Amino acid sequence: MSRDLREMCLFSVHDLVKDLPFSRLDLIFCRNLLIYFNSALQKRVIQTFHYGLRQDGLLLLGTSEALSAHGGLFTPIQKKQRLFKRRDVPG
Repeated sequence: MSRDLREMCLFSVHDLVKDLPFSRLDLIFCRNLLIYFNSALQKRVIQTFHYGLRQDGLLLLGTSEALSAHGGLFTPIQKKQRLFKRRDVPG
């Protein structure tokens, strides 16, 4: 089972700041990375996450991270677990 699951996943080195975003992703798992960025870079990365996710894509953040300044892009699904769903908003 774990081998089948691993074959369905894409593992890649990716620079969030420099590289173009992947698109049509189902899930972005970002645990305690954003806390190391200033607010301008956080905004840019969160917008990149929004762009990269498919319409009903999910974003999982770390316990120290928040989307309060960018809440219009995502809808909370489970606040305690920091799970958010991408909202379809005009660019």
